Amino acid sequence: MEVFLIIASLLLIPPIMSKLLNREIFHKDGDILNVMSLTFSKGLCGMPHFNKDRDEVLFVEKGALQLLLFDGELNEIERIELSRLDSDCKLWFRIPKNTIHQFDILVDNTVVIEVLGGEFFSGACVNVQL
Repeated sequence: MEVFLIIASLLLIPPIMSKLLNREIFHKDGDILNVMSLTFSKGLCGMPHFNKDRDEVLFVEKGALQLLLFDGELNEIERIELSRLDSDCKLWFRIPKNTIHQFDILVDNTVVIEVLGGEFFSGACVNVQL
């Protein structure tokens, strides 16, 4: 019974949430490519979201993350590890437009280069509740 209660209590612990430690923006208003360098602490990063009608490319410059992809009903359909720490992992991934995704940062001070195609517009990034 004690083991069951311990396991049950562990399942109720919310995930550690990542923090954005630094953001460098390399584009200007009106540019057709939006390029940013983002540095994160370890943990689950923000809410699932999608970029409305804009493809996104993630490139891990330092550290490691798992990219979580979701279907339209918000079921997780794939996890893709991007890592500078494991030579068997990919370093980059293209997220097709309107694909719901989220990051799980695996290492403190992970640096991600994010490139979004198309000019930014209000409502371009849409957060989704699980």
